[in-house]
Amino acid sequence: MLHLPKPLLTANIYCDHCLDQVVHQVLAPFWREASGIIGEAEGYLWFIRYGRCGEHVKIRLHAPEHLGPRLQDWLEADTDEFFRNLAAAVPPSEERVVNLTLPPMDAEDAAQEGYPDRTLLWTHYEPSPIILGSERLLPDQRLASLFTRCFAAATELSLQSFQPDESGRFTSQLRQGIIIRLALTLLATFPWTLEEVQAYLAYHRDWLVRYMLSRGAQPSHVTLEGTVARFDEHFQKSPGALSRMQSIMQDWNPNAAEDDECALLRQRARELYSYIVRFRTDPGPQLDPYAPDQVYLPIFKCLHGVGNQIGLPMSQEAQVFHLLASAASRAIDARATDVAALAL
Repeated sequence: MLHLPKPLLTANIYCDHCLDQVVHQVLAPFWREASGIIGEAEGYLWFIRYGRCGEHVKIRLHAPEHLGPRLQDWLEADTDEFFRNLAAAVPPSEERVVNLTLPPMDAEDAAQEGYPDRTLLWTHYEPSPIILGSERLLPDQRLASLFTRCFAAATELSLQSFQPDESGRFTSQLRQGIIIRLALTLLATFPWTLEEVQAYLAYHRDWLVRYMLSRGAQPSHVTLEGTVARFDEHFQKSPGALSRMQSIMQDWNPNAAEDDECALLRQRARELYSYIVRFRTDPGPQLDPYAPDQVYLPIFKCLHGVGNQIGLPMSQEAQVFHLLASAASRAIDARATDVAALAL
């Protein structure tokens, strides 16, 4: 197995207000074609959406060096064709999103103005704590390899699932369904009890809410506890989703399925987990002081990265993970009630 922590090719595709289409019409077909000549043992693809210097997707393609020119030509051709078709269907946006307050991730991100819209820009890769979650982790090449391989396996599944409905829209239901499926798949790979799964789900929700509060995304009087209470009120009004998730959680069986399309994600998640358990005994400062378990941060960055890829707003992601955490709590309580009944 090759370990390729540094991508062979990196690029930004700028396309304001059309990133869903970039993901579906450029990245998905490009990767289907590219993976046929790379092979899963030798390369992989991951990406994120980002807003600095214009709305764009950052592409990270890991592959053997001799394939670089061919893959570069393919991506340029696919992107050019997409932009030609888009120009005929959707006029360029007059209101661009150029957020220069975001930290640079590539060398090219240091620019103090936006790049032209509907363009492909080849970039110079720089490791970023935005991906791994901490500056302390950047020198760890083994972690970078394991993390990006796991993230890439999740990326492949998200690309396969990210399909518009009959009207051509990418709905909230689609985005939420993808993150729920991948979260449950990933967490079922770890040797965790349902109680441990519930603790992680609550951590994921709380991380997002704390971040939104710290960035002024909510009024100053809003608290973490108040936000969680509002989530509860929402699910009380529409209890169907919570009941369905509770049924899934009550049958929680880690590693129950192996030979399906998620097998590669499970394999790479196990490899990542077997490495990051060392964070529990790391004598240095905690990676995240809010985390009950120091393995949480890389797992969070992987799942939150998927949410970013599919354009799931952070507020909705927090609500989804509250749904899962609440369902797990109810399932735990139901199991305890069943055990108590059997003891009578």
